[in-house]
This record gives sequence, structure tokens and C-alpha cells, in this order.
Amino acid sequence: MSLNKHKAATSSSHAAETLQDQEFLYYSRQLLLPDWSETQQLLLKQKKLLLIGLGGLGCPAATYLAGAGVGQLWLCDGDTVELSNLPRQPLYRPSDVGLNKADAAKAALQSYNPYIRLTALAQYADEALLHLLIPKVDFVLDCSDSQATKLLLNQLCRQYQKAWAGASVVAYQGYSWFMPDTAIEGSQQTAHNAEYSTEHYTEHKKPLQTQSRQIAPVMGCLLCLGQDLPLTPGGCASQGVFAPLVATLAMQLSSAALHYLRGAPQKGWFLLYQHQQQNFVPLTIAADEDCAVCKGGALPALAPCSAAAQPKAPQAFSAEFQNAAQITRSF
Repeated sequence: MSLNKHKAATSSSHAAETLQDQEFLYYSRQLLLPDWSETQQLLLKQKKLLLIGLGGLGCPAATYLAGAGVGQLWLCDGDTVELSNLPRQPLYRPSDVGLNKADAAKAALQSYNPYIRLTALAQYADEALLHLLIPKVDFVLDCSDSQATKLLLNQLCRQYQKAWAGASVVAYQGYSWFMPDTAIEGSQQTAHNAEYSTEHYTEHKKPLQTQSRQIAPVMGCLLCLGQDLPLTPGGCASQGVFAPLVATLAMQLSSAALHYLRGAPQKGWFLLYQHQQQNFVPLTIAADEDCAVCKGGALPALAPCSAAAQPKAPQAFSAEFQNAAQITRSF
């Protein structure tokens, strides 16, 4: 739509359902995309997204979500800005050191896009808070570095049937995932991933095997991975992290959220990214028939997600996950 046509639309009786002139100009390059209409932009403006963790993943993800026009962003983090954060957390400046991350991020994002609403939650995402917030939002983005938080989101997003995405990063590799809000989407994705993964491992002369678990009819959850759960609490503090890798996965998460929120068709996925090989490997999460989260039965007790509950010792990716060509079970 041209700006002249847009102005004509805003003068109609449906002005409240259109973008204002300055908003239209702000999003104009996005609106030039062949599959991105003003209707979709307005739909995006009506959406609410909960973003947990304003660190290396959360800062770039929040920047692009705000710039794209997600109408309401709820930013949750109980941590404070440290000097060592600045190289990979571009929302912050040296003058922000000591400030709460959610508050500092809100101030930066509000000046970046004045056409959206931002809420800062200067606290860690505990179970009580998530029970309150998740039913009220359209999408949940996990950018935390807490294993307890990820498992709690895995549980509650299934319980409230909310789509969510997340990632875990350490050193030069990471994992990212998008979990759809319906079993139908998950079922389609499981079959797709199984086919893709088998082809990939055949190329490496390492055919994919399922061992004790067969590919399930629906996409599983993080808890289905059991001991293979690729989460790295405390890893960055002791093993380091390559900042561009974190940004790469953050862009992937924000892209998944934007496509979902504007109504574009999307299946669930779970990916391993090996930065030094520049290699994305799709993996399948097979639903575990004994998983309490997937069955919707009695849910496992989880540790609180407070700062005190954050593991202090580093936990590297398991040896099975170190080399994708050696993975021999279906996820």
C-alpha cells in the first residue's frame, strides 16, 4: 500500500483500525514484503508477548520484536546490568551498570519504538508470576539462562496451550526451539523432522536410530529429552560465549515469534547450531509416553526460579550432543 492510499484509508470511518501515518512510515520497509500486509501489521500491534531474560539472547530479540511492531512487550528479568554484559547485550550502556535489566531495556526500547507498549517486570520469573502472566499473552519467549525457568515454561506453556520459543547457548554452539500450541502442528513437525534428520545423518554415514524410543505421533517437549536435556546453567560465566552466536539464535527466536503472531503458518522445530561449522541440524523431539507434561497428568515438582536457585557449577553440553554426526537417537 502506498502512503497516499494509506492516508485515504485513515480518513475513513475505520481510522482506528489502520496505522497512523508515522507508524506506516516506521514499518514501511517491512510492509513492502510481498507476504506482509497492513492487516498483518495491525494484527501484530494487538499481540502481547512475554520475554523472559534480558541478556545476550533477550536484548537482540527484544530489539527486533519492538522494531517489528509487537504491540505489547512484557520484559521480565530480576538481574542487574554488569560491565561484562555489554559486548553481547546491545540495549545497555556503561551508564546502565547496576540498573535492573528489565527497567533499562524498557527505557531503551521505548525510545527505539514509541508506537508500542512496554512493561518492565524487575523480578525473576517464578511459578506464581508465570501462572499469572502466561494466560494473558499470545506468545512466550524464553531467553533466560536458568534450567529451572526453561522447564517451568515447558510445563506451563503446555498447560495453558501457549506457543513458545527458547534457546540455550554456551561457547560456540547452541540449541533453539519453537513449540507450537497445538498437537496437530507438533504431529506434522515430528514427521517432517524425522525425514529431514534421517537424510542428514545418511549423508554423514551415521543413519538415525531410535534405540528405546520410537518416533511419537506428536512433537514432544523439553522434558521428553530426559538426561539429554541440552541446557547449560552457569555455562557462559565459566566457559565463555561467542557473542555473534548468541545474536544469531536470538534472531531465529524473534523470527519465529513474529511469524506466529502475524498468523503465518509455522511448524514446531528443534535445532542444534554449531557455529564453527556454520551448521544448523534439525532434530526431532519424540514424545515420551511417560512424560507427565505431554500426558497432561500430574506434573513434576520444579525448583524455584529465583537467583538463589541458579546453579553455580557449569554444566557443559553432554558428550552425545558435542558432535551432531554422532547423535544416534531420535529427539
